Amino acid sequence: MDPAELEHFRRLLQEERERLLKAIAAHSEELKKMTADETGDKVYSDHMADMALLSRMKERKAGVLQKEWRELKEIEDALTRIKQGTYGICQRCGNPIERERLKIIPYTRFCSACGRTAGG
Repeated sequence: MDPAELEHFRRLLQEERERLLKAIAAHSEELKKMTADETGDKVYSDHMADMALLSRMKERKAGVLQKEWRELKEIEDALTRIKQGTYGICQRCGNPIERERLKIIPYTRFCSACGRTAGG
């Protein structure tokens, strides 16, 4: 991969990293607000339906956060691969990862063929 292409992907990954960090901060704050009111006291409800809805909303938000943290890890790993000179090389077969695939999933670790078998 030529230096200009590598720089393009580095910038793309850094922008996505910044976007994710902001989203994680916002979603973490939303999750905190779901469990506490403005004074910091826990929110309690006598109605079981309200409690169930709040529980379901917290589970969904926690799931979103978990996905964002995983994606952030993948992005940081890709930035490390750029520094190490291994970015764009499939970690399974050692062949170059297709540019079209990197444009769609810039943090991918696998070429298309290996991605299908590795689930990634």
